[in-house]
Amino acid sequence: MIRYRVFAVVVLIAGLLLTYFVWSTEANPTSPYRFKLGLDLAGGTELVYKADMSQTTASDRGDA
Repeated sequence: MIRYRVFAVVVLIAGLLLTYFVWSTEANPTSPYRFKLGLDLAGGTELVYKADMSQTTASDRGDA
């Protein structure tokens, strides 16, 4: 029974430390440990490919 209590206390302390770490990095924008958002979360980008079909014949455009 005491083993479960020790485990519960360790998990609780780890959870509190993790919560503090996440909260402090989000609250302080100058923190060296601030989360860096990936491209998808930071705004992302869109890439559109357009083919130059001006020099192809009408019969070849379906295969291009």
